[in-house]
Amino acid sequence: MEDIDGQKVSSANSEVSLGVILFFLSRSYKIIFASCAVGFAIAVAYLMLAPKQYEAVAQIAMAKISTPKGANPNSSAINIEEPSVLIFRLLNTPASLTPRVLSSCGLNVEGGNLASVARSIKLSQSKYASNMVELKVFARSPDLALDCATAVFDLIKFTQAQIAALYIEEVNVELEDYKERLKKAKALISRVEASQPQIGVTYLATRDEIQFLLGKIAEFEMLAAINRSGETSLVAPIYASDIPVAPKKSWIMLIGLIGGVFFGLLLAMWRQFVSDRDITKLQ
Repeated sequence: MEDIDGQKVSSANSEVSLGVILFFLSRSYKIIFASCAVGFAIAVAYLMLAPKQYEAVAQIAMAKISTPKGANPNSSAINIEEPSVLIFRLLNTPASLTPRVLSSCGLNVEGGNLASVARSIKLSQSKYASNMVELKVFARSPDLALDCATAVFDLIKFTQAQIAALYIEEVNVELEDYKERLKKAKALISRVEASQPQIGVTYLATRDEIQFLLGKIAEFEMLAAINRSGETSLVAPIYASDIPVAPKKSWIMLIGLIGGVFFGLLLAMWRQFVSDRDITKLQ
């Protein structure tokens, strides 16, 4: 019997609570609706007045360099610098951004805030390959975002070409040295053949050296060709969307409506509290 009575009391309390909520909403729906309308209007006004941000995206393949290590030049091809080093170099040292980049990104070259430019340029390791980085640029117009992304890519390409030039010069120096040695070896062979009708030790040794030098010249010429073609490149053309990425319309509208409902409930509860207090005083 006690369990049955407890269930009845609980059911009655639930009905009373539901009735109180419905009564509260029936008295307060106008306030809540008006507050939602105000929140919606504020959200619309914000979307109209807030500056829009457009995004340009580029997938950049790092420059690769081949060093004269190993028999197969292709096996020694490496990134000219690791993506993490490039990201640190550009984003954590914004002074490395050139005046052209600053101008293309819409910043006053002479007195601009470099940190703000660094915040508008997002560079991250690509999820598609270890030798790629993803560049994202945010600007107030699609054209400005495209110009800024292009300037950043050109800067990356130029600086990596400067780093690669050291390796390319080393390969060219060694290649010229091998060619000079080959020239001298061939001259020696010609003199030996002219002075000694019979083949001697000098002739055989020089002939072996010529074969070695020819192999080295072929290897270094291949290295030079790989280095010339391994410059920084775009995997695909830079894409700049005409649709702004910020502010996010759906989120702003949702926040406006939720904020309106919440504020309307607070007003309605305050109104109910004041009404109950006045009634208590009269009693």
